[in-house]
Amino acid sequence: IFSLFLGQMKLPEGYTYAQYAREGFFQLLFVCLINVGLVLFMMGCFKEDKVKKILLTVISACTYIMIASSAYRMCLYIREYHLTFLRVFVLWMLAMIAVWLGGIIAQIYKENFPLFRYTIVIATVFVFAFGIAKPDYWIARYDMDHLSNEQETYYLSGLSTDAAPVLAGHTGEWADWYLENIENDFDENIRVFNFSHAKAEKLYAQSN
Repeated sequence: IFSLFLGQMKLPEGYTYAQYAREGFFQLLFVCLINVGLVLFMMGCFKEDKVKKILLTVISACTYIMIASSAYRMCLYIREYHLTFLRVFVLWMLAMIAVWLGGIIAQIYKENFPLFRYTIVIATVFVFAFGIAKPDYWIARYDMDHLSNEQETYYLSGLSTDAAPVLAGHTGEWADWYLENIENDFDENIRVFNFSHAKAEKLYAQSN
């Protein structure tokens, strides 16, 4: 806790935000997965007793601390370099691991807890939620509020048509590229019809 959180939002000497976030995130995520594997191994290979439960709970609590530290580093990265799809995906994955770890802790104290079914349900719910949340819309909304110059907006031209409600009406070379992508993606053929593409086409038709 002292080493991970008490830096008062300051970077280690000689590090950029990108280096600090990338190194810290992947190292901590790797250790989180080792901890989860260790807990599952100990639950399956050693007999039940109070000391074992306390030890596994401590390891799980430490894993939560590392998950929080990974998220903290990614938030530092986002604050400096703004949102991309990969950064949103990373935060989504950390949230899913945190909820999954809750099921592992439940099985530590309740042997008949259906961990496998719980894992399947959690994975299904998180994947479904991520699919309907329209991450590109939120990326565009956040970045348009925080980007400071024209050069930084070129990433937005590669976003999906989910971002159209935010990007419609903006001008610039990147906006022309985005409109060109929309026109190339739109197809009225019923076999490949996409509501997001149709909505984006309509928004840009109205704005023009």
